Amino acid sequence: MSSAEEILLVRELNHRVKNNLQLMLSMISLHRSQDHSDPEAILTATEHRIRTLAMIHEQLYRSDRPTEVDLSRYLSDMAGAILSTAAESIMLITCTSIETLRVPLDKAIPVGLIVNEIILNSLKYAFPGIENPAVSIDYHRNENSVTIFAGDNGVGMPSTDGLESVGFGTLVINALTAQLQGRCAWEGIDGGGTAFRLTFSV
Repeated sequence: MSSAEEILLVRELNHRVKNNLQLMLSMISLHRSQDHSDPEAILTATEHRIRTLAMIHEQLYRSDRPTEVDLSRYLSDMAGAILSTAAESIMLITCTSIETLRVPLDKAIPVGLIVNEIILNSLKYAFPGIENPAVSIDYHRNENSVTIFAGDNGVGMPSTDGLESVGFGTLVINALTAQLQGRCAWEGIDGGGTAFRLTFSV
């Protein structure tokens, strides 16, 4: 890589970092305006969101392809980091035949934040009275699109809820899905549990 290309790359990454920080400030402001019930929970959720962004930049720093993210590795690492903070032991199950799933940085960031919200929702609501709780992530890639399933084996949710509810996490998921120009839908799981299916073009 030439010096001119390196300078251009650094400028581009700095621009993306600035945009990510602005995104995080907007999310904090929106969360504060939407939810006044539990300040500690808001701080904890914000911590997870910041870590989600930080892990992307850490992977970019260590990569020889600094404009792309290995999404399969990133989501597994991120989910493991979130679950390690849970009060109980929760298994992480990843199911994919894709060893490497590289996507552009501008796709990886909203996807990571969406999956972050889904996992936080599982920790908050899914596991009362559940033996052997688990969170699962599955990936599928077609020629021009990626589909990600993220869910749990918890108590499930009423069919009237899901992405039609008006909680803060739902607002975040809908806004980030629109940014991806993707589709995200709630699904029940046979035998109990909840999953979200996210599809976006690459």
